[in-house]
Parts: sequence; C-alpha cells; structure tokens
Amino acid sequence: MRSRLSRYFKDNVVAFLALFVALGGTSAYAANTVFSTDIVDGEVKSVDIGNGEVGSADVKDNSLNTFDVHSFLGVDVVDGSLTGDDISNGTLTTLDVAFGSLNSDDILDGTLTGADIANGVLNDEDIGQSSAVNFGANIGTVNATSCVNRAVSGLNASGDHLLLTPSTFDAHGALIYDARYNVSTHDVTIHVCNFSNATIDDATTTFNLLVIDAQ
Repeated sequence: MRSRLSRYFKDNVVAFLALFVALGGTSAYAANTVFSTDIVDGEVKSVDIGNGEVGSADVKDNSLNTFDVHSFLGVDVVDGSLTGDDISNGTLTTLDVAFGSLNSDDILDGTLTGADIANGVLNDEDIGQSSAVNFGANIGTVNATSCVNRAVSGLNASGDHLLLTPSTFDAHGALIYDARYNVSTHDVTIHVCNFSNATIDDATTTFNLLVIDAQ
C-alpha cells in the first residue's frame, strides 16, 4: 500500500513539473515570435498602442494628408519647401509680410500708380537726381500782349525737368515766367509773357531753378 502511494505522489509531482515547464516555455516562446502575420488585419486598435509611441519612422512617407492632421506648426514644414502653389490666391495680407522686407525687386515694373503712394511722402531724392540754384536774370522790357526770351548761361541745367520759381520780392505780378532748356547750347532760356495791354519793364528778377534729372 505504501509503495503504491509513494508512486502516485511521484507521478503527480512529475506531471505538475512538466505542466509548469510547458506553460513557462510557451510564454517565453510566444513573447519572441509574434509577427505581423500572427495578427488578424485590422485588429490592432488605438487602445493597443501607448500614447506618444508612434513616431515619424512608423509612418509611411507621403501617406498622411490634411484629414489625418489636426493642425500644422512652422516646425512641421521643411524650410523653403512651400511654393506659390501651396498658398491660395488672394489669401496673404500685409500681416503675413515682415515689415521692411519687400524691396523694388518684389514689385513688377510699371505696376504702381499714384493711388499706391501716400500724398506728400515723395521728395526730390525719390524722383531722381536734382539740383537747385538761385540766380538773377535781366528780363527788361516786355511789350504789351507779347513774350520775350532771355538766355541765362552757366547754370548747368541739363536735366529732364526744369521748375522755375520767380521771387515774389521783385517779379512782376502781371508777367508769366517759365524756363526752357536749350539742348544745343546747354543754356536756360527764361520765357516771359505779358498778357496785359501795357508795356512792363521787369528789370532784373530773382529766380529759383530746380533741375530734376530722373535717372
């Protein structure tokens, strides 16, 4: 009887040990041999993946689109990779352009008009090279209802535009003055007209001549 009991316990101990080894070995084996083919397609859910565990290396290049992304930041876009095709026409405003970043190369020649320039912001440096000179010219007598020309040399008035301003101190109010440039002699001619019915002796008159060379 004792011999039979002893053999019974030995057999059961061996059986339990065999079962323990079998179960332990199976767990180790399964942990190292689960492949993509062992998982039914479409069965891995978001709850099976730890938060923050999927990186760019886990996503196929060019596989994401706007429906997969909630929002983009500047760091999500490669520098210099955006082009005009990536921006809708008419969507950029002055707020999208850095202050002082645009220059003449960014504006198409001939596209600006007077409406694009604020009143009073341009000066002679914005128009072109210019020079101003004060001088006196002997106008003398101007007959009624007639005009005279008085040449003035030495002014170096070569330019695109001449703006003549007579002095209110000694110019005659009934006379009209303008400056004309002689291309051949490089001299300035003061053109004076008297539209009154009386002869006027204007003597010497002081002028300011602004020469604008729009280059």
